[in-house]
Amino acid sequence: MFGFLKKFKAQREAANARAQEFKEVVSALQAGHGNPLEGALVLHLTQDTQETFVQFVLFLGNSDVWMLNKTSERLGDPAMTQASDGNPYVAVFTSQERASAALSEWKLASRPSLISASELVFGLAPQMGIVINAHHPHLQWSFPPARIADVRTLFERSYSYEVGGIYSVWGRGGYQAIKLLNIEEGGVHVRMYANTWPERPASIDTAALMLAGADDPAFSIGHMPVVRSHFLSMGPRLVMIERVKDDELEGYRMWQEAKGGYFGTPTS
Repeated sequence: MFGFLKKFKAQREAANARAQEFKEVVSALQAGHGNPLEGALVLHLTQDTQETFVQFVLFLGNSDVWMLNKTSERLGDPAMTQASDGNPYVAVFTSQERASAALSEWKLASRPSLISASELVFGLAPQMGIVINAHHPHLQWSFPPARIADVRTLFERSYSYEVGGIYSVWGRGGYQAIKLLNIEEGGVHVRMYANTWPERPASIDTAALMLAGADDPAFSIGHMPVVRSHFLSMGPRLVMIERVKDDELEGYRMWQEAKGGYFGTPTS
């Protein structure tokens, strides 16, 4: 009898702690300084419907997450965990504070680093899954390897591809700018500029964007046709939209005449 009461008390305390955690997340959002991804996660954990799950995944696709990485490489050696299915899971976190808390709790020789969720999802090896906030008993969610393919498909179908959009993307050790020139059934056509930034730029002066010369080591290209999965694997974030100029489509018209294909391998 006393064992049952202890168990009931422990369950009630856990439920109260969970409710308090959820309340803090929602209160922060209502105050205008919360984390929308955490809010979407709390909504799904509270209601647990297909609609709330899809909304959570869509928020994830447009968000950045924090990893614990042992190296300076983008996806070099992230902190991993293992679930009951025996598969390796990349541990990511909804905020730098939660990543730092896990780092301290797990006593790892790593550093928190920011990465876009779409870049992570499309960069995963097939046997890997993702666990969000693995150290937290109440704000935790896992995507098994078998579900990652579904997440990729949802990302590709739901992403808002804006013709004329100037996007910041990750490439070659820093952030670069690309312009979306056209969208077709097989993929998208982009223009990648040589300019680089150490941090993701909040604004971009399009008058300063340039293509590299033949002797410039910076990578740029006037026209690059890529499949959607490759585009999303760069973690694009829309900065602004401007008109696509006629001379910017010169490479695209040459591609059309040559009946060219797309770079990148479609994710299965």
